[in-house]
Amino acid sequence: MDNLITTVLAIGLLSLIAALGTTYGSEAIQAYQAKVDAAHIVADAQAIAAAWKSYARGNNGDPTLAGYCWGSSGATDLVTAYMNHLPSPPTSAADNTVNYYYPAVLKNYGTNGATTKVGPTYTPADTIALQLKSPRVCAAIATLGGYSAATTATSLSGDLTAYSTRQPYDCLFVDTASTGSPAQGDSMLFIYRVFDQNNFTTSARSACP
Repeated sequence: MDNLITTVLAIGLLSLIAALGTTYGSEAIQAYQAKVDAAHIVADAQAIAAAWKSYARGNNGDPTLAGYCWGSSGATDLVTAYMNHLPSPPTSAADNTVNYYYPAVLKNYGTNGATTKVGPTYTPADTIALQLKSPRVCAAIATLGGYSAATTATSLSGDLTAYSTRQPYDCLFVDTASTGSPAQGDSMLFIYRVFDQNNFTTSARSACP
């Protein structure tokens, strides 16, 4: 009987250890993946920014782009003269229907890539932006930028200039659940300021498709 009790207890303990290992192991993997995705996104933005700056130097110092709806039909100013192709964001961090945008106007910002829209969104015109779906990645981007937390915005529709003061990049989020940090269901936006100019503006444009 003692041996049976010992065996049952041992099996239970091993099951508990296995369950905890799966849970905490998964947490560690997800945290690591978020850091990898954040670094991927920042590196993509840096590559686009480098091409954009080269374009400006070759355009008599004027950084204004004609093809501004990256991920749609734009970016012809940069591809192929200044970069071979536009990078694609990691699908675990951003919805696979979105890409990087140069958003003088970013039309119909969706919540986590969903069809429900809360746009249009306006950011400083020297901004590269990406709609995110992963709270972990949003937080990891802020950490990578040297900040203790991502920036809370009351909304990601309308003018976001007041929230885009961190240089060169940050993650903005709407704290829907009042948790103080990005959470599932929050609207999240990666932003990268290329020229560090709050007064860099472009002529009025129609919204990105």
